[in-house]
Amino acid sequence: MGLLSWLFPSESDRVAKAAALLDRDAFADARLEVLDIDTPEARAIVEKAERALAEHNLDAALSWARAGDVERVQIHLELANQFKRPDMDDLFRDKHRDIRGVRDSLRAAQAAREASSAQRHRPPGPQRQQRTVVVAERTRPCRRRRR
Repeated sequence: MGLLSWLFPSESDRVAKAAALLDRDAFADARLEVLDIDTPEARAIVEKAERALAEHNLDAALSWARAGDVERVQIHLELANQFKRPDMDDLFRDKHRDIRGVRDSLRAAQAAREASSAQRHRPPGPQRQQRTVVVAERTRPCRRRRR
């Protein structure tokens, strides 16, 4: 019987294994272990695991936003949306606001860098041009008259 119970665990064994996985922060594995079991304990584990996976992906999206990697931000936001539950709207709203704030501050910093770089490398402004008039082997500067 020991081999058969190892190969084909009961629902209670699977729930216990999922709880242990949840304690070790193996949220995806815990969720997959009890996803097809329809008991209150299994549903609670699935909810906890999905909430943790959504939070983890939102945190990763914020981290990648700070690094400036827009593609990875999008990937993690899509993953977080897969695990979104109705009671998580406030969490999602807060994280999206944080990501927008980071994105806006990065854009402002980039614009400031570009502006300072453009000022440093700007050609000098208009200056008075002087003409040199040659008169009998002697040169002297001559300015244009304004009319």
